[in-house]
Amino acid sequence: MYEIENQLPEINDVVSPSPISIQIDGLRVKLPYEEYSSVISEIELDEGYRLREIATIKPSLFRQSILIKVRPRSEIAHTV
Repeated sequence: MYEIENQLPEINDVVSPSPISIQIDGLRVKLPYEEYSSVISEIELDEGYRLREIATIKPSLFRQSILIKVRPRSEIAHTV
């Protein structure tokens, strides 16, 4: 969540009370999927991973937002 806020300044322009919502297994980012999914997928995290390497990024059925579902560590170890 913090990396999205730091690396994607457009999130500050969202008028929703919470532009990023925490979910049990990920986040909901209230930005249009078509415009921002590729930008969000390239966000670099502390350990040198890109977000696309450790999470599934897909469109939400709720208000054209973006769902980020963090994959389990065991699944990540096999793909990275």
